[in-house]
Amino acid sequence: MTGTDVVQRARVRASAAVARVRKSAAIDPTVFAHHVLRDETGGRLDVAPLHEALTAHVTWAWSRKLVAVVIVPWGHGKTIWLTCARVLWEVGRNPSLRVRIVCNDDDSAKARVRYIARAIESERFRTVFPAVRQAERRVAGVRDPWSMHEIRVASTGGGEAVDPTVAASGVLSTGVGTRCDVLIGDDVVDMRNALANPGLRRTVRETWESVWEARRESAGRTLYLSTPWHAHDLTAHMKTRGGGAVFEAPVSRDVDGLDVSVSVPGGELADDYPAPKTATLDADDVLRWRLPLWDARWPREALLLEKQTD
Repeated sequence: MTGTDVVQRARVRASAAVARVRKSAAIDPTVFAHHVLRDETGGRLDVAPLHEALTAHVTWAWSRKLVAVVIVPWGHGKTIWLTCARVLWEVGRNPSLRVRIVCNDDDSAKARVRYIARAIESERFRTVFPAVRQAERRVAGVRDPWSMHEIRVASTGGGEAVDPTVAASGVLSTGVGTRCDVLIGDDVVDMRNALANPGLRRTVRETWESVWEARRESAGRTLYLSTPWHAHDLTAHMKTRGGGAVFEAPVSRDVDGLDVSVSVPGGELADDYPAPKTATLDADDVLRWRLPLWDARWPREALLLEKQTD
């Protein structure tokens, strides 16, 4: 075998390996996120056991027609893994989807849109979903760029979206917009509307239920992500109101792991929930297990320091 043959075979094997990853990314949101998305340093997303568990929880909850409620500590990747990565993967698989993201304020909403828009235009996204592209609208013959609050995509062989593919707003924004197939509440509650201005707690809760949830189609899906703030805010209400599957993962008291609990308020947790074999079901039908810390971002020393400054 000549040197040329060796190089050629190596190229064929490498090409086959890339093709396998692309195929897997198109059907597995975790593989997709690691292969396509980048963190703030430009590196691949680190896949921690927490992120695998969050992704599996959302998939399971939606398969059961339940609201997926996720409550985890600040800075643990819920936005990039569930709002950004999940939306990109869902849109790649179904470009006609209409997604509405609701955040605590407009600036946070615009940041989600910017990240998703850049990812859709990346070569990495197109290697997985080559048929999905930016929709080019023209107004008076001039190309209309994506706005700060919404984006539209089109697919090869399909028509251009009339409604925004992804739109994002602050929870108390005046513009509500069109109906949606997927509603995501991403850090709707924050220090300002939960603690600094207590009067906003009721307003945020009522606006979420009477305005934003009313825009979701009856067969649509909802994902609610948050960090705990107050015992009477919207997040606390989402935990107990029924119709949802609630995933909580606070840092353990000994700061040695994340203590996961999963429950279905007002219902029963099915036997097919994707929990590890170490999980236990308590008398209140709450599934519990411990996950390791996300050492790549929050090693134990950093969490202890954070705890001292609280």
